[in-house]
Amino acid sequence: MAAGSSIGLKGAHLAAKTLALTTAELFQSPDVIAQAKAEFEQRRGPNVQYRALLGERSPALNYRD
Repeated sequence: MAAGSSIGLKGAHLAAKTLALTTAELFQSPDVIAQAKAEFEQRRGPNVQYRALLGERSPALNYRD
């Protein structure tokens, strides 16, 4: 179990640092974001229809009311 251990903390620190630096790089290069969005749209296709995995039933836990 790595939670609370030094190797677990080092891994969490590295993951947080990687995500933060990647986000900073993306903010500085909007052309990369535009290319990623274009690739996503191209791979997804024009006729995509979202269908919830729940189907037509209500969620088991209604935490919004």
